[in-house]
Amino acid sequence: MQARKKTKRHEIVVPKPINSFPDNPKLEEHLHSTVTTFGKLFSNINRLFSFLSRKEIFESKKDVRQLEIEGRLKKMSDDVAKFKILKDE
Repeated sequence: MQARKKTKRHEIVVPKPINSFPDNPKLEEHLHSTVTTFGKLFSNINRLFSFLSRKEIFESKKDVRQLEIEGRLKKMSDDVAKFKILKDE
């Protein structure tokens, strides 16, 4: 019943896998479909969270870019105002 795996110093007893439901294939099929459904559900939840985190990062980068553009426009308008003042003098 047990397989033996030899190492250099001592033996490790490794139990053989047990067939879980040999007499009830419908139950085994139901459990397999349930596990598959939960796996798909968790995969979709993981994809959703990764999408939301990427979206937040993109929006934060967009906000930073918008602030940079506004800062540049303000600096340009200040430069134009200084130029007009110097031109009028």
